[in-house]
Amino acid sequence: MAYLEAGETMAKVVFNELVHSVSGKLCKNEGSPIFAKRSDTGTAYVYHRHSKPAGEPTDAQKANQQRFSTAQTQTAAIMNDMEQLAEYQERYAKQSKYKTLRSFIFSEVYAGLSEK
Repeated sequence: MAYLEAGETMAKVVFNELVHSVSGKLCKNEGSPIFAKRSDTGTAYVYHRHSKPAGEPTDAQKANQQRFSTAQTQTAAIMNDMEQLAEYQERYAKQSKYKTLRSFIFSEVYAGLSEK
């Protein structure tokens, strides 16, 4: 049994109710569980971060990365163009799925690119 010498201190432990209630595996793959809490809603989440795949991306993955990059670029351009932005703002006001205008615009642009 180890005892503390004079002047030594033990490590502090901060207990988290979420951590005490989690047990078992999140999935079969390797990786680490992530504990996150949304600052806007206070909702806590546990999710699994998968290990990065070894090797080069496939052609389909490269195409998806390119489509995502193109959608990001087009979204930024729309956000800077007041005429286009006004059109998207009208449609954004009529929906309730997306919390931000930017995410709404991105989803519209990405969906259009996916159809091509």
